[in-house]
Amino acid sequence: MTLDAAIAELPNDADVLGGGGDLLLFEPASVGWDGVDPHFDTEGGVTLVRVTLVRGRHPSTPLQPDVAQGHQVLCRIGGGLFRIPKKGTSVMVGFPTAFAGHPAAGVIVCTTEASPDIQFSDTKAKLDVGADTELVLKGKSVTITDYDNRFLHVGPDGVMLQDEHGNGVILKSGAIMIFVADAGDAKTLLQMTPKELSLLQKDTGFVKLTGGNLTLLASGSAGLLGGNVSIGSPLKPGLPALIGAPPGAPSTSVFISP
Repeated sequence: MTLDAAIAELPNDADVLGGGGDLLLFEPASVGWDGVDPHFDTEGGVTLVRVTLVRGRHPSTPLQPDVAQGHQVLCRIGGGLFRIPKKGTSVMVGFPTAFAGHPAAGVIVCTTEASPDIQFSDTKAKLDVGADTELVLKGKSVTITDYDNRFLHVGPDGVMLQDEHGNGVILKSGAIMIFVADAGDAKTLLQMTPKELSLLQKDTGFVKLTGGNLTLLASGSAGLLGGNVSIGSPLKPGLPALIGAPPGAPSTSVFISP
């Protein structure tokens, strides 16, 4: 037997799988089966949605306009945005040709519901999952930004919020930092941790509260103002500070304890 003859005797796909009619690649449909609730289920970690196709209505079934009354099938949902459409939602279902006859071969490619009537136009795109659905964006990191460098970022490097002037907030490793910038340079910074509070103003000074201690640093003069100012132990009576030219007069508002 020659090689050509041997190949000619091998079965082809049609011999093994049988012939098939032309398949529609996409089918109009609606979510849900008549009289069956709930309209979705999960098997082995795969969500299957019950879908009724427009095609396949039995001739004896009274026609209802704009209602799918055809074949009842199970469909997976496309990855990325894992959304279970509400029952009755109009959808387009795709059937991979090689597996079109298998249960749950159909995939909901998109919904064809009405577009939102607000915050949507030729200059505005809107992701709308409905008033009763919570939206979760999840990844290694998630950033929402615009073309003026305003952004909200969530990731392993912390949670960051910044406006177009460089002012922002950082939450990372149990600490919170708030900063105000001038021409891209952070001028004023407030940082809080479970054990420390610090405030820095680059042109003025530094304040730090930690471990029961208060640290004050100033590039210029430092002033304490109040109706009464006490310096020293609060458990001991304070003596009036001497103010004015020597020998000084006792102050009526500043007291010093040993």
